[in-house]
Amino acid sequence: MTKKVGPSLFYMDYLGSMHKMEFGAHGYGSYFCLSIFDRYFKKEMSLEQGKELMKKCIKELQTRFLINCPNFVCKIVTAEGTKEIEI
Repeated sequence: MTKKVGPSLFYMDYLGSMHKMEFGAHGYGSYFCLSIFDRYFKKEMSLEQGKELMKKCIKELQTRFLINCPNFVCKIVTAEGTKEIEI
């Protein structure tokens, strides 16, 4: 019998290798955010806890990243679809 699997997140690199992930970040900002995710991410986080985690990432980027990015767009994916949220 096949075990039912819900939604999943995968990372695919430029060579086509694919790996299942619990969280992800891309680009230069990922160098700062992935360490924050490693420390604070939990599988059963609520939406509010996820927003707080994103705030930590944004604060770190605004402090340490070379490019000044004053505005960020945050989107979530749920069973009902995707939507943009305020953080």
